[in-house]
Amino acid sequence: MAGKKRLMFLIGSLEPAGAERVLVDSVKALRDFYDIEVVVVYEFLDNPNSLVSEMRSMVPVRSLIRYKRKGSFLERLPYRVGSRIKLELFNRVNPKYLYKVLFGRTNFDIEVAFLEGWPTRLLSGSPEGKAKTIAWVHTDMILNPWSLEHYSGEEEERRAYERFDKVLAVSSDVAGSIEKKYGIEAEFVQNIIDDASVRTKAEGDFSFDEDGGVHIVTVGRLTQVKGYDRLVRVAAKLKEEGARFCIHMVGGGAMEDELRQLVGDLGLQGYVVFEGYQKNPYPYIKAADLLVCSSYAEGFSGVVVEAIILGTPVLTTRCAGMVDILGTDDLCGVIVDNSEEGLRDGLSSLLNDPERLARYRDGAAKRGSDFSTAALAEKTMRVLEE
Repeated sequence: MAGKKRLMFLIGSLEPAGAERVLVDSVKALRDFYDIEVVVVYEFLDNPNSLVSEMRSMVPVRSLIRYKRKGSFLERLPYRVGSRIKLELFNRVNPKYLYKVLFGRTNFDIEVAFLEGWPTRLLSGSPEGKAKTIAWVHTDMILNPWSLEHYSGEEEERRAYERFDKVLAVSSDVAGSIEKKYGIEAEFVQNIIDDASVRTKAEGDFSFDEDGGVHIVTVGRLTQVKGYDRLVRVAAKLKEEGARFCIHMVGGGAMEDELRQLVGDLGLQGYVVFEGYQKNPYPYIKAADLLVCSSYAEGFSGVVVEAIILGTPVLTTRCAGMVDILGTDDLCGVIVDNSEEGLRDGLSSLLNDPERLARYRDGAAKRGSDFSTAALAEKTMRVLEE
């Protein structure tokens, strides 16, 4: 490792989600060029789907909090009490003091807060000149200001970002949201995605039932911000119009029971299928006729990029990063108004136009070459060194 710069990434967790997967791919692409350590705010010890093991196979991983969600009450009690105390301290104590306690003895050349919230708050306490500090923002800070729960208000969050040497954004829209909200300049740097791995994992004989009409896939956590409830309501309207389709929801999450109830209430059995969490969702994406992103807000959707890499057309609501991914040439998908009506109109149009879907598939296959790991890693390293 001699001669390499020491690089630390700090992230909230390595639970299987978009930004977390991006960090795994980024470390894989950068580990030959940097001496990397990953620090997670909290690690769930009993989640078999966690990305921690995969990350530890590449670089050292340090956990600030270790937590168990399963087992008896007495088994979980020490983890529960300890984690609540620490997380409360992380939200309230001066970041300069927190940094001194947590990272004071470390010696990194570059420190990266890879997400909003705790990572950014904690690293904002890094002493000036100790290391180059970078905050990497993955969401539209105006439309999805979730990170404010870790601050006393917008002013404290603004001051935290001002302490960093550089602020990066995963899309031009996210960069614009930071500049508009806090007056802080941010540079757009596209997420690194392991395109070769995506293609390899998608290989196989997987297919959907040909009698199901147009097969639509969604991939992501079943949470409010993903807008799956409105997609289900749109499905009910499309069914009434006589459209033949099946929406395959890949993922799990807090809204699963509510969504299953909604599907039952609207009589959509066979039209909406819950596929559950899939460690490898890529065969589903590749086999689908269309990937839909119904989110209220995104930063830069890795799932949409992966669909393009696999040559699957995309219909998405208008949110951050989509123009950066799909372009403006109507080549590989369509961006619709961020509303229930926008989703309905867009889907109705595509379901009735198979030639357009075929054209988008050809276009997606061509555009997928724009997302090569090597090119994205080279740009990322250039930004880290500037």
